[in-house]
Amino acid sequence: MAVIDFILLAFIKLSLWLRYRIHLKGLDTIIDQHRQGILFLPNHPALIDPIILMAYLFNRFKARALADSEQIDRFFIRFMARRARILPLPSLTKKGSDSAQQVRQVIDRCIEALRNGDNLVLYPSGQLMTSNHTVIAANSAVETILKELPDTPIVLVRTSGLWGSSFGWASGMRPSVAKTLKKGFWSILLSGIFFMPRRHVTVSFEIADSLPRQADRKSLNTWLENYFNIHIESNTYVPYSIWEKNTTRTLPEPKIQEYSITDDLIPPTVRDQVFEYLKQQTGLDSFDDTAQLNVDLSMDSLAIAELITWLESEYGIWQINVDSLQTVADVMLAACGEVSGPSRSKEITMPDTKWFTTASDCYLSDQKKYFPDQSICQAFLNRAATHMNKPILADQISGVKTYRDLLLAIILLKSKFEKLPGDRLGIMMPASVASATFYLATLFSGKTPVMVNWTLGGRNLLHTIQNAEVGQIITSRTLLERLQKQNIDASTIQDRLICIEDIRHQVSITDKVKAFLTAHLNWRSLYQAPCPENAVILYTSGSESLPKAVPLTHRNIMTNLTDALNSITLKSDDCLLGILPPFHSFGITVCTVLPLITGIRAVYYPNPTHGSSLAGIIEKWKATLLVGTPTFLNTIVRTTLPGQIDSLRLVVSGAEKCPQRVYDLVHEKCNRLVIIEGYGVTECSPILSVNSSENPIPALSAK
Repeated sequence: MAVIDFILLAFIKLSLWLRYRIHLKGLDTIIDQHRQGILFLPNHPALIDPIILMAYLFNRFKARALADSEQIDRFFIRFMARRARILPLPSLTKKGSDSAQQVRQVIDRCIEALRNGDNLVLYPSGQLMTSNHTVIAANSAVETILKELPDTPIVLVRTSGLWGSSFGWASGMRPSVAKTLKKGFWSILLSGIFFMPRRHVTVSFEIADSLPRQADRKSLNTWLENYFNIHIESNTYVPYSIWEKNTTRTLPEPKIQEYSITDDLIPPTVRDQVFEYLKQQTGLDSFDDTAQLNVDLSMDSLAIAELITWLESEYGIWQINVDSLQTVADVMLAACGEVSGPSRSKEITMPDTKWFTTASDCYLSDQKKYFPDQSICQAFLNRAATHMNKPILADQISGVKTYRDLLLAIILLKSKFEKLPGDRLGIMMPASVASATFYLATLFSGKTPVMVNWTLGGRNLLHTIQNAEVGQIITSRTLLERLQKQNIDASTIQDRLICIEDIRHQVSITDKVKAFLTAHLNWRSLYQAPCPENAVILYTSGSESLPKAVPLTHRNIMTNLTDALNSITLKSDDCLLGILPPFHSFGITVCTVLPLITGIRAVYYPNPTHGSSLAGIIEKWKATLLVGTPTFLNTIVRTTLPGQIDSLRLVVSGAEKCPQRVYDLVHEKCNRLVIIEGYGVTECSPILSVNSSENPIPALSAK
């Protein structure tokens, strides 16, 4: 076992040497004075610094470390983590309230490990640095350990030279380990392996003799922050290849979006409820909207996780990102369903270059008049026949899909769906490539799609399924896990669910070969497929008694789209950002059917409340069209950075009147963007009235 550890450490140090020049200071002093039960407290400028630290501490101290379970659950890293006896720490950012109790259990294990003589690496900040300052605020881990083990030896570790690394937040985006490693691998090869430019990194070790062990949490954490921030680093870029013309240089610090809220955004009842809850939890009598949860209210990450639990149960909201809750104002916005705040967006994948390959003809004006005479299946096949290799749909999971890709998936799924009992098939998915594919495959299998609204609650959800006589519901295990975490009850339909992950395992090599040949050579089975009379069955929200079924025919939807296209001018190179769920009448008509039959590209994102992430998608995928509610539009525009949404040219706002403040905000951030308002009735058609795109309500003159 010792030989294996030696080989692994040698490999890691060699890999680090190819990119970094690592200088250690004070480590020999630590070895001379302490050997067991040491608590190492480092700063955390990048995802690579734990690797650097463990590479030099493991052999000398057999040190264990706490690490984000999401970060160590990777190929090879998973194996290394087991050998180093890493203590996995649930990610509060991703799992929110579910992880609070688990974190407490991990801290208890840390105390037990130190008591038994193990050496432990614990990051007091609890997260990566998002600026060139270490912020510990109200985190309680160090205080908790010192209360149990007041005499434990503590070593402070300050790592410098990594701020600006692709493994950190210096770019303003969440770092991607996979992308950074891929980029580094090719850069090493291009640089002749041994000649890649090096980043100089200094790791200093110091025994914390003057640490105020008996102080309260705030004083203790302030002392640690002052220690780590004694030297503030600049955002330093080091070239990845010897062929780069630019040398090592200092870049601007990442921007954090500033925003403000007005009284009309927050109902008085919500404001009172949030303030009352925070007063009870913190024991403070007075604070204002700008008060920071971790600094001014002394709420640690566990307290914020419990806050999320309260928001979920009190207001029925879900998928709140911990990073978005920084101030009291953020909590009130979250309670109103406007989850935003001065947080950075999740990393958005860059599209393939083929995404920007568009047809040159202006086909919409030529063909929209024929839509009412076709079924959705016919219109889709006609469009696919002339644009087989055109990119049409995309999302962050599936990537870019062409018409040929969709046909291949439809053919594979069609044979599976045909074997399911009944004439109707439920689909429970968020806005995504998978949802659009399931919808088409259901139509081509001769079944009527029933779009399942999981937000209705257990009783109403079961009613809609029984009322529509749906035997099976296609969904994904990922969605079910998210619903469970958000306490959304889907147990009443559990016995009817079929996860697409299970269907994939049923697809054989023979099935794939047949589907490939069919998609490339012969579409007869698709042209001859019995298309159901109804294109979709939706359900009302249930605001009046139980939800009511709304069957929409092909002619209904196609006529509705034709009329809308007569009022709204769309271009062949337009790109629609689809955020509305397909159980929403606008979501199924505009975000799903419209792209499939017209060839307008659509990029999907499943959560319309993640404003900063949506702004990132608009920027990188060059979205030009957006359909949503004023609340969603407000969230996107308010959290966007300068220039991020410049590609947008048209927004269709619906479901509620767009308030003046949204028009004003849009004009401030992107004065070329045109907003038009559309209204519909689920029981009739999604679009009953809409402003003409040639005669919109411009943001500038809306007053």
